[in-house]
Amino acid sequence: MSITLDDVSCLLHLPNRGVFWSPQDVTEEVVVELAVDYLGVSQGEAQSHVRSCRGSYYKLEWLYDLFVQHRVASSWAYATRAYLLMLVGSTIFADKTFTLVKARYLLLFTDLDRCSRYSWGAAALVTLYRYLGDASMFSCK
Repeated sequence: MSITLDDVSCLLHLPNRGVFWSPQDVTEEVVVELAVDYLGVSQGEAQSHVRSCRGSYYKLEWLYDLFVQHRVASSWAYATRAYLLMLVGSTIFADKTFTLVKARYLLLFTDLDRCSRYSWGAAALVTLYRYLGDASMFSCK
């Protein structure tokens, strides 16, 4: 028995038609630039946050704080990106920690008008299969 694309569509109500785009891994320097350009934080804040994550990640709690901060300041594009990254990081791209999201997924939200054209169901299925493969390894905790 295995999960299918139809299961993902029925259970998660995600579109399974559209552009399939898998963002490439990014370096920590690029992660800082992405946070400055698309999340509206200062260079120093972005660098200290990336250092605290020990890799190319953003903390979900930090994204929530950014969302609230930008919503109050009426910076809607930054608030929307922080919210969407937090949403996909805690649902379809969630990892075992449930506290971090890979920073490369911010590349999906650089153009907010293009977000609805992605095949989110296929991306969710790929993520589920990847984690299923990881979980089936003997050494996985």
